[in-house]
Amino acid sequence: MMVAVIACVIGVLILVAGLVYLKQNQNDAESRTIYTVTAVIGAVIVIASLVRLFIM
Repeated sequence: MMVAVIACVIGVLILVAGLVYLKQNQNDAESRTIYTVTAVIGAVIVIASLVRLFIM
């Protein structure tokens, strides 16, 4: 359970960081791609950890 909570917090931090930097560098196409992928990875970590926390 503790691992899922820590993973959720880390996922939220990655998601927020990706979105913040995506907003800052929205004019650069390569940066947009990198930070979009970062935000998606963060979202996947959050969803997976929440599923693990509430279902398992």
